[in-house]
Amino acid sequence: MPARDPAPHASGIAAGNEGDGWVSVSRHVVLSPPRSGIAVLAVLSRPGLQALRRHGHAHVADRCAPGVPAAQVRLVDMALAAGLARADDAGLLECFDAPWPRLPVLTGSVAASPSGVTAHLRIPPDLHALRGHFAAMPIVPGAVQVGWAIDFARQLLGVSGDFVGLDATKFRRIVQPGHLVELALEWYPERRELRFEYRSEGLRSSLGRIRLGATDA
Repeated sequence: MPARDPAPHASGIAAGNEGDGWVSVSRHVVLSPPRSGIAVLAVLSRPGLQALRRHGHAHVADRCAPGVPAAQVRLVDMALAAGLARADDAGLLECFDAPWPRLPVLTGSVAASPSGVTAHLRIPPDLHALRGHFAAMPIVPGAVQVGWAIDFARQLLGVSGDFVGLDATKFRRIVQPGHLVELALEWYPERRELRFEYRSEGLRSSLGRIRLGATDA
């Protein structure tokens, strides 16, 4: 990230080589009152995402935006890179203050059967579930993955009903920010059972069976 003026008054942009090559695009903007100081938004490169997975947000924020409090550095998904590059100060503040996403980025989906689908997902660096879980090694909790399976089943398969329970659930590999994940879903309406399986880099991350309650007629 380029060196800042002692009293910055306008947004700036950096790309590529700062912070050990961890940043693809970064912007900074002066926070509006009653807040003070600078907010930084950054899209991480592949090495930056690897560093985030190994060392956590605070470490990466310190390397990419020295002197800026980690809480004022927001690492966002690569889908926002083009928008950040052309945003004005108002747009940057809106992006910084936007709610942290609770779902992964859905990059595509493929029907696997009349009642099955495979969703292609990307885990954003500022995922809400990663806040404090854990500070030095961000990991998507298993309960959150189960919730995603239900959410995407509703969105992509039209599944309904409230969560009742879990069967045969296993979590084998951790899921972290920047990971590209395939979520395979299969719905068995006669049993009110949703089977899910997450895979990353060709390896199974987690799987299980979710039981959903019947809906009112």
